[in-house]
Amino acid sequence: ISMRCKQIFYALFYYLCMIIGAYIAVFIFTHVLFTPVYVNGNSMEPNIAEGTIGFSNIATRHISGIQRFDIIVFTHNDEWMIKRVIALPKETIEVKDNTLYIDGMEIEQPFLTEDVLTSDIALIRLSDQEIYVLGDNRNNSMDSRMFGAIHLSDVIGKDLYAMR
Repeated sequence: ISMRCKQIFYALFYYLCMIIGAYIAVFIFTHVLFTPVYVNGNSMEPNIAEGTIGFSNIATRHISGIQRFDIIVFTHNDEWMIKRVIALPKETIEVKDNTLYIDGMEIEQPFLTEDVLTSDIALIRLSDQEIYVLGDNRNNSMDSRMFGAIHLSDVIGKDLYAMR
């Protein structure tokens, strides 16, 4: 094999390795660490605006678990949704007269604006694998009030690191 053929072979091999390495890096970034998210809808306004682009943390969801008031990305009927966790596994949730009660205790929701009203929710007891989620824009949000509690296995990531 001539010297020129060897140079071409090594150059092609180098670029092939670079492409494969880049693909692996992108795969790890988007399937193990973070997943890209586009906010479609206004159910989380004013805290997260429609059209926001960002990343949700997959790894943190598995490392530190899910806490009350975390913003999560999950699947429901093969659709990705973004909502806020209100109640955790094995808890009871109830809303009366625009007041949230978890296990009978009144819970403040500092992320809500004064004009947001939450319709009453009859007492619900969650299983050890369920969480209850609501949108911050309670008057315009399809959430657990409509489709019920979500299973922990449906959660993809938590937090939203917005770029816009």
